[in-house]
Amino acid sequence: MAAELSHPPRQMVVVTDDPGAPIVAAARAIPTDVLAIVTPAQAAEWTRAGFELFAEKVAKNGRPTAYDCRDFACRLPVTDADELIT
Repeated sequence: MAAELSHPPRQMVVVTDDPGAPIVAAARAIPTDVLAIVTPAQAAEWTRAGFELFAEKVAKNGRPTAYDCRDFACRLPVTDADELIT
C-alpha cells in the first residue's frame, strides 16, 4: 500500500472518434491509474460536469490525441502512437 502512494498517479486521456486507432491500443498497453478513451463530445461533456481531467482535451487537427498526465500535470498532447511515453 505504501509503495502505491510513493508514485504520483498517472492518468491517460485519449480523445478520438475512432476507438480502433493505433494510439488507443498504445494507450491501453501503458500501465496507468486512470485510462479514459472518449470522443470530443464526451470530453466536452465531462468538462461541463466539472471533471478537470477533461478540460481542454480535444482531438488535435481532428486526429486521435493522447494526453499523458502525471501528478495532475499533463505532458504535451501526442497524435502518434509511437510518441507515447512509457
